[in-house]
Amino acid sequence: QYLPDVFERLNYMLRDFRTGEAFPMDPRVIDVLSMVQQGTGKDTPLEILSGYRTPKTNAMLYRVSEGVARNSYHMYGQAIDIRMPGYNTKKLSQVARGLRAGGVGYYPKSHFVHVDTGEIRSW
Repeated sequence: QYLPDVFERLNYMLRDFRTGEAFPMDPRVIDVLSMVQQGTGKDTPLEILSGYRTPKTNAMLYRVSEGVARNSYHMYGQAIDIRMPGYNTKKLSQVARGLRAGGVGYYPKSHFVHVDTGEIRSW
């Protein structure tokens, strides 16, 4: 369980940076980030590339980017895209997949990993 004021700050940090709109994130996706961090055995902070996305932002990204889902978990506060400086992105995806906590996408060309709290699957 998260303290309400702390969770509110997390929601703000994970807002759609294109619109400034915040959304209540799924606490489980925050837990997944913590477990991924611990699973690396490193103290290096995770970099968050994308948290919540408004439907408008997601639709724009769907039109102009490869690999963006039309009905993305980002729009429901259930997904976060991450990387860890100095840590192999493929290994990071393997750590996340090993948790079996939801979806994990590995994007080697863009050097990031997508984690979500949907069904267990990977790509």
